[in-house]
Amino acid sequence: MARMRQDLIRRHLLHRSWLSHLLYPLSLVWQWAVLRRRKKYANWGRRSAFIQHPMDGAARVRIICVGNLVSGGSGKTPFTIMLANLLRDKGYAVAVSHRGYKGAFENNPHLISGRDGVYPEALTAGDEAQLIAERLPGIPVVCGKGRRSAINLLRKRFPDLQAVILDDSFQHVQVGHDRDFVLFSAVTGIGNGFVLPAGFLREPLGVLNDSHIAVITCPAGEPPEKVDDLSKQLERFTPQIITCPMVAKDIIDASGQSVETRDLSNAPVVLVSAIGNPEGFERSVTALGIGFERHFRFPDHYAYRDTRIISMLAEYCRRKGLRYLLTTEKDWMKLRRFDNRLPGLCCLRVDAEPLIDPDELTVLVMDR
Repeated sequence: MARMRQDLIRRHLLHRSWLSHLLYPLSLVWQWAVLRRRKKYANWGRRSAFIQHPMDGAARVRIICVGNLVSGGSGKTPFTIMLANLLRDKGYAVAVSHRGYKGAFENNPHLISGRDGVYPEALTAGDEAQLIAERLPGIPVVCGKGRRSAINLLRKRFPDLQAVILDDSFQHVQVGHDRDFVLFSAVTGIGNGFVLPAGFLREPLGVLNDSHIAVITCPAGEPPEKVDDLSKQLERFTPQIITCPMVAKDIIDASGQSVETRDLSNAPVVLVSAIGNPEGFERSVTALGIGFERHFRFPDHYAYRDTRIISMLAEYCRRKGLRYLLTTEKDWMKLRRFDNRLPGLCCLRVDAEPLIDPDELTVLVMDR
């Protein structure tokens, strides 16, 4: 089913076809609705969410958005992790707000980690939220789709907070943003240029302006001309564009130990993922010199609750004599509990490494 969905996207949403043109009138309706919603909150402009409601003893908080205009994966989670680490290293008191999609706290804002470590609640907060909490020890992470309530919770708990990074919140216009990073994947680009449901865009490109920073993420091995072409398309809407390679750092096994790349290069491997951009995962793996026998693709955020799926994966690896089952870091959050049933289960860790000086990026983020 997931592969059929990917084929549908590739044929009709990434390229213009009879189906995308047939759906185009519905795209106009969607476009009207999202633009009307943005206009409703336009008077909030670029002001921070809490200028109107200051809290006693709380510092002015910088609100940083990491989002996208396209459906599917664009590397928001690695970019958020990179940005939070950068600000902490530069001496800022920073926290992260995540929706906690399909997690226990999506409708009830809750801290899943603090400056004293990761809390047990992180295990039920959703794959991306748990990943962020584990990759950012000592940085507070709150879950909840109500961003205003989530940020208020952070400010009450940490009055010295200087910056909050909102992961996946470009469409959350009820909260004002001081800085917006809008991510695009070089793998999918802007698709066919149409808005949902006829295209790949959540909103028209026209919502971008000079204050937005477009970030082009690209896995290893992505042709440079694709990055250049996408950059030229985005230059029409914003002059601020950053290229951000997604670099495969290491591979870890169920015990947390590093696995040598050459071990996987010389052994049969199967891939498993439930992400928005499985092609990017494949390219990162291939760029490491690792071949794979098959890639099992599941819908984005698939929870792997059906134990029959785990049994199928285990049986497939046994029957084919596959030594390693390689997955993404996001899927690792859900699959590692089955490590005793999935011998050779390991995870590819990927970091965002933007092509910009860290000091310059810090100024870009925190300059008022």
